[in-house]
Amino acid sequence: MKFDTDDLKASLKNYQQKASDQFKDFAENDWPDIKDHVTEKGQQAGDYLKKNGGKVYQNSVKAFKKRR
Repeated sequence: MKFDTDDLKASLKNYQQKASDQFKDFAENDWPDIKDHVTEKGQQAGDYLKKNGGKVYQNSVKAFKKRR
């Protein structure tokens, strides 16, 4: 029995094209929003640590010592 690979090749090429299109759509439409959100949350965390960094550090040290 001869196995016909032409159908498989065509299906794979079609699948690869769909995956490429979906990734391109994600990169163009969704990623900028996600990146902006993560950047904003990171900035908020940095601001919080600048303001309360010493207290946060002391609390983490106390919590670590309690676990020992």
